[in-house]
Amino acid sequence: MKIAITNNTGLRNRGCEALVVSMIQGAKRHLPEPLQFELHTNDPSYDRWRLAGIADVRPSYLTLSPNHPSALGFNRIAYAGMRVAEKILPNTLAGYPTRQLSALRSADLVLPTGGDIFTSDYSNLRKHLSSIVSLDRKKAALIAHTIGPFTKQDEDYFRQSLENLFLITVRESESFEYLKSLRLDVPLYQTADVAFGLEPAPADTCREILLSRFGVDATQQKLVALSVSEGVIRYSKLERSRYFSELTEFVRRLNARGYLVLLIPHVMERNPNNNDLIACEELHSKLTDARMCRIVSGEFSAAQFKGIIGLTDCLLGARTHATIASMSQAVPTVSVAYSRKAYGIMSDVFGPKLGAELTIAATDLSADALEAGFDRAISAGGFGEAAARMKELAESNYVRLADALKS
Repeated sequence: MKIAITNNTGLRNRGCEALVVSMIQGAKRHLPEPLQFELHTNDPSYDRWRLAGIADVRPSYLTLSPNHPSALGFNRIAYAGMRVAEKILPNTLAGYPTRQLSALRSADLVLPTGGDIFTSDYSNLRKHLSSIVSLDRKKAALIAHTIGPFTKQDEDYFRQSLENLFLITVRESESFEYLKSLRLDVPLYQTADVAFGLEPAPADTCREILLSRFGVDATQQKLVALSVSEGVIRYSKLERSRYFSELTEFVRRLNARGYLVLLIPHVMERNPNNNDLIACEELHSKLTDARMCRIVSGEFSAAQFKGIIGLTDCLLGARTHATIASMSQAVPTVSVAYSRKAYGIMSDVFGPKLGAELTIAATDLSADALEAGFDRAISAGGFGEAAARMKELAESNYVRLADALKS
């Protein structure tokens, strides 16, 4: 079975890596061998290195393009014309395969990834739907997505794009209720984000990374992980100076309580507006005593970041998959939310009351709110049952997929 994983912006975003790798691992557990994986991505050179020996990689000109026109019929004609044009191209350019649409049509299964790309929030819905619309038969599935909300125009386009889709699973209840209200003619199930099932790197390996690279002894030191996001400043239109002022004060308070803080740059894209390492460096530079804070910088995989987070007493994070990395290991977690996906996931994991107490709107970020969330997470504790439940729900994505393929 040839499986095309599409709509990937790039694995420099460790959340994207967690999604892609988890999806490959899950498919191997539940779908009949042999399996061949092909990743369609905006960052092929990096992703080919990251997935060497795991998946073939090709550039995705469909998602590198601007958003596509709003007329579905026009787009279908355009995709057909692009398939014809592909035939006159060489098979490879600069070492990469060129015929993306032909590859999609030759795949047995198409799995768009990306987490929350099917929404009107980012004004690029139609180009992301191209990997489904351009197919010639019903062989695509949306697995563990956050979907919606849509503008009326986007809702109409989404409805018309579903003829090649045979299954939708969503990772939180808000998307599930929203799609139920649309009454779509596609089987729909609520599951959990596939990254809940990502295996972390071994604890001994991660302890050695912290000790040898950063001089941190995880067996002796109390640790807190802080996922600082450069992107959240842009997404939430935050005042930059206030954002870092509040974070600096919060780190100072943690240090005063004996905690060493690990700054987690979970997204390190080439675009500086979405590179968390820049935000981590800026925060670190503002600390009056930087000895009790480390930036966990380096080419660590999503599994290694997850393993390092698993050694901490708590994670406070603005990146969804950093929080999933902690919650799936029963680490107390506080989410700094910039979109609806965070609220839905936190509520599903911890329940509506505790989930709300552990979620801070990015626009309300303050040292006081972070400290209150931290104290609430630590005092609540005992998240093992919730972690196990979410892993089971994550695994159900592949059970649903395998059952749908059989039928």
